Amino acid sequence: VTGAATSESGTATRGVAKHAGFDKRCVSRTPALVLLFFTLWQSFFTTGIVYGWPALLLVLLAEGVYASECVPGMHQCHERTVLLNLVFSLGAMANVAGGVVIGSLVDRLGPKRSFVVGGALTVVGSLTIAFVSIESHFAWPVAFVAYGLGGGFVH
Repeated sequence: VTGAATSESGTATRGVAKHAGFDKRCVSRTPALVLLFFTLWQSFFTTGIVYGWPALLLVLLAEGVYASECVPGMHQCHERTVLLNLVFSLGAMANVAGGVVIGSLVDRLGPKRSFVVGGALTVVGSLTIAFVSIESHFAWPVAFVAYGLGGGFVH
């Protein structure tokens, strides 16, 4: 508050914003900056996996994901491209389309529980990719749907 104001006790306060006995001059920005950093970090590790697809696609191709779909000796083929596009599409769709249902669940669960659910889904997706065969037709779509849903819970 700028200018002079009168408090309940009748004393004048100048240039200090007070609310219920709280002096805003004493507020540190550190908690807000920590929260901002944490939010960016969780975004990177949840939906960043889905929306970082162009870079990840290069890694998946180099690692040989769905390479068995191609004729031996061919690095790229239509069937492999379709399967990899399906993986991305399912993950992105789960993130975007799941937002309506996830939004109501976040309202019911609260932010702390929602973050735990989202983090757990992201871990499930990561463990699925880590421990299942690289040629599994089931694991990649399931993992990316888990990533997409997990990202929705933490945003």
